[in-house]
Amino acid sequence: MRYKQRFFICQLDFAVGEDALALAPSVSTGDIFNAIRISTTESFGDVGMGRITSSLAVKYYSPVTRLFVVRGPFAAESELHAAIALVRTCRKQSVAFRTLQICGSLRVLRQSLRYWHTTATTALRRSLDKDDVELDEAFFGALEAELGDAG
Repeated sequence: MRYKQRFFICQLDFAVGEDALALAPSVSTGDIFNAIRISTTESFGDVGMGRITSSLAVKYYSPVTRLFVVRGPFAAESELHAAIALVRTCRKQSVAFRTLQICGSLRVLRQSLRYWHTTATTALRRSLDKDDVELDEAFFGALEAELGDAG
């Protein structure tokens, strides 16, 4: 019997007025994991935490696009989705975790992650163009290398 799991593609949003480009690199996968674990305990108690965190893992985090991937059990998909949505702090910063998509296989996860990275990168380029801020091509080259490693 194969182990059924779900992959959540999420985005980390900081509170209004906080500089996301400055704060995002300070967050790690461990910080995201702890925030979800605390939210699970507060929402569903110790039994819910044990049920969800038995296979919970934050598999990927990009500080540039603020996208991350959470792996969790199929049986507790709705509880994990709620726990992710109820996170309000990470590293003592006001944050919100938005679930963008839920995937059932690694193949779909790779395709979806590429799509969301492209969308986030395009939005980032547009917002930087509006603000007349210039990033060198090395920044976007590093991002493309990161996307290549994720796929």
